[in-house]
Amino acid sequence: MNTTLSIFKYTCRGVDGLLKEAVVTAVSANEWDGQKGTCLAPLDVHHTADGFAVGQILEGAGSPVMKDGKLVGVDASGKAVFNFASSTLAALSGRPSNSPPNPLVLVDSS
Repeated sequence: MNTTLSIFKYTCRGVDGLLKEAVVTAVSANEWDGQKGTCLAPLDVHHTADGFAVGQILEGAGSPVMKDGKLVGVDASGKAVFNFASSTLAALSGRPSNSPPNPLVLVDSS
């Protein structure tokens, strides 16, 4: 078995619901077996002008998105939970979150 470990840092913005306009900063450690990736240690922080939430991915899998022979993102899906949330995001605290397949474009691949 030939596996690779990668760490992705990324930032994105929420588009609807309680997280609309929230800035999300995340880091994810992943194990790759060929083209199949598994999340090992992901964590994300969501913040708005009036709220803050911390999420943890419980399970996730993905595959690379390539363009012109270069990695530009990861098509991933999974299940997460918000371990902490406060102020305007308090309703998220303890709630699970299921993610449909969604490409994550790498902002910083260093």
